[in-house]
Amino acid sequence: MVFQDYALYPHMSIYDNMALCLKVDKIPKGEVKERVKKTTKILGLEQLLNRKPGELSGGQQQRVALGRAIIRNPSIFLLDEPLSNLDAVLRINMRAELKKLQEKLKTTTVYVTHDQAEAMIMADRVVAMKGGRALQIDTPRRIYDHPANKFIAGFIGSPQMNFLECRLVEKGSMTYLNIGKFHVKLPSNFSKRIKEETRDSEVIMGVRPEDVLVSLEPQRDFL
Repeated sequence: MVFQDYALYPHMSIYDNMALCLKVDKIPKGEVKERVKKTTKILGLEQLLNRKPGELSGGQQQRVALGRAIIRNPSIFLLDEPLSNLDAVLRINMRAELKKLQEKLKTTTVYVTHDQAEAMIMADRVVAMKGGRALQIDTPRRIYDHPANKFIAGFIGSPQMNFLECRLVEKGSMTYLNIGKFHVKLPSNFSKRIKEETRDSEVIMGVRPEDVLVSLEPQRDFL
């Protein structure tokens, strides 16, 4: 486990911080030394083993905290907002480093974050939660393109999705969305899907800002 507070022993060297759990488990000294060497090489900390945590930058301390977890050879990592104490620039750099590290170690990692950018950039699968309940478990692409509900649709994306209250109106074989004074004709496959999802004529249309096209001239199917 690695948390936002790195939980390093300030009076110990980086070597001793990383070796402590192995010493407690009474691992032979030779193996301890070898595992510390291997782990620090992965994290680029070889030159810092004799320093104390207070002599390191925030990013270096974060890597030491990761090293304390890696050195145990766990089956799974739990990282609980590990980057939240870093400044914005360092967070971006550390996201890339963590992603590379996970790909190198090939260890299942559960990464907890309130930052949607971290979730969308780093994850193979995202669990979107609210009030302790998992609302959707999917790939970042599908979470973005096919949100399970309005909460996820509005939470994921920057700038946020726009929501318009609409009324479904059928005229002959055609289905329209009435949005105030505007009327939008729906493709047949789209209207069929809406009817399968709800019998209510009052619906909410979500529009991503990047999908809005602006024209100074009248265009077909434009509002």
